[in-house]
Amino acid sequence: MGLQNRTPSFQIETENLTLAGATTALTPVLQNSRVLIPLNTVGAGAPNAYMTKGYISGAPTANVAIAALDPCYWDNVAGNFTNVAGGNTRCGNFIDAVAGGAASGLIRFNTFQA
Repeated sequence: MGLQNRTPSFQIETENLTLAGATTALTPVLQNSRVLIPLNTVGAGAPNAYMTKGYISGAPTANVAIAALDPCYWDNVAGNFTNVAGGNTRCGNFIDAVAGGAASGLIRFNTFQA
């Protein structure tokens, strides 16, 4: 089913940005060491709204066991979320435990987390 935005529209935090590359809706991108989740599919150089804080689920995860409240990192090379810090970008916390390689449960996503 893929990544889903689980945040009520009045609570979602977004930034309107124009990035050099094309983006696909709900497919995370890494920009200046920050993970962004585009809300729309747009071509290169077109403005878009990007989720910076909210709740997501159904995201691809690494083949590692994830415990509830583990820190969440984006692995830009593998294109998935993980609890492994090395070489990855911090972007929130897993709310639900996840079996290795399963789609994520709820993630508290926060682009600006340490």
